[in-house]
Amino acid sequence: MTQEYFEYWKFNNVVSPEDCKKLISLGDEKWESGVVGHTNPDVVNKTMRDSEIVWIRDTNWKDFFWKYMHQMNTESGLNFQIDGVDHLQLTKYVAPSGHYDYHIDGNGYTEGNSKVRKISMTCLLNDDFEGGDFNFRISKEYTVSMKQGDVIFFPSYFPHKVTPVTKGTRYSLVAWFVGNPLT
Repeated sequence: MTQEYFEYWKFNNVVSPEDCKKLISLGDEKWESGVVGHTNPDVVNKTMRDSEIVWIRDTNWKDFFWKYMHQMNTESGLNFQIDGVDHLQLTKYVAPSGHYDYHIDGNGYTEGNSKVRKISMTCLLNDDFEGGDFNFRISKEYTVSMKQGDVIFFPSYFPHKVTPVTKGTRYSLVAWFVGNPLT
């Protein structure tokens, strides 16, 4: 684990190129528009977010990423109470406009229960695209340098975005680790 900045934790080369391709293939012909909040899915506002998603319910992948989240949660000193993980989200951003503007993941209860998102995760599944940078805005704005198979973890209440993809298609897998509300 490398701690590039105080704000996030990065694990390099966690998912093999072969597994990245397998994860991307889970989206074949199942893509739906990514929406923000609980809006009508028939009315997609692409100003804030222009992406397609597929929900991944594979518990093996949840378990795989859980061990990295646990290591980060402990070694970082955050020690958040975490007792679950939402379904994984496979996300596709297509040039020339695929993006997701600044947002936070930890802004309320997860759907269907009283748990809140506390730690967010992003795994980059390919790196053969241009643009599509992952940025944070905490005390300043900066870009996280990621390669295929890299995974980052960060508190879900930190503002982050994916800049517009200018060439190709960017694929990522995201997860949210949940627990009781922060007190």
